[in-house]
Amino acid sequence: MSQSDRLEDLRLLLRQKEYWTAEELSGRLGVSVRSIFRYIGELRQKGIDVEADRGRGGGIRMNPTVGSRSIELSEIQAMRLLIASAVLDKLGLPLFSKQKTMIPTRLLSGLAGPPLKTLSQLKTRVFVGAIAPPAIALAYHEPRKPIIDEIEQAFIACCCLDITYCDESNRLSQRVIEPHAISVSWPAWYLLSFDHLRQSNRTFRLDRIIKAKALPKNTFRPRAQEVFLSTGGKVFAEPL
Repeated sequence: MSQSDRLEDLRLLLRQKEYWTAEELSGRLGVSVRSIFRYIGELRQKGIDVEADRGRGGGIRMNPTVGSRSIELSEIQAMRLLIASAVLDKLGLPLFSKQKTMIPTRLLSGLAGPPLKTLSQLKTRVFVGAIAPPAIALAYHEPRKPIIDEIEQAFIACCCLDITYCDESNRLSQRVIEPHAISVSWPAWYLLSFDHLRQSNRTFRLDRIIKAKALPKNTFRPRAQEVFLSTGGKVFAEPL
């Protein structure tokens, strides 16, 4: 890999999360810590604002007020594309797959400041698994847009959802849930949630949610990993 390629990889990595240590960047790029700081100097010479603190507890980051103008995306648009990229990867893309790892990297490089921070947090709450079994894939249908809008609002704002749910036996129930995580086994989508009715972590298939209303005043602290593991998600999905 040429030095110019490493500089571009470093620039894109710095867009993926708010702070990096020199050791982390060294491991990702396969170069020494000394080389990382040399590359940072070269990026600065090119007019790219990189902040670096060599002191204990310091970190390296791109100036959060500066973003790439190569793409203009909101954090939600970028999240949708990241999920789509991960689903395609699970499907097994035979052609044009050599640079597949660069898709999420370049998407993240188009964000800065609060949008980048929001997306980085949302990513930790999304899990993608293998393609759904034929029986589920055939039975699954696309939820209505108003329901999706309410779910997205609650998921992003970390607020509760008031839902009407239809289970496998076609029984309806009214529930208030905390949508901690999302799991995708294409084409099926699931909410991994804490169910106030049952007082336990439960999985809800999106197409079985008949009604949904976000409750902005009822917020919660996300526990995506805990809920993911307790609902058996580790068996069939992995973090985005």
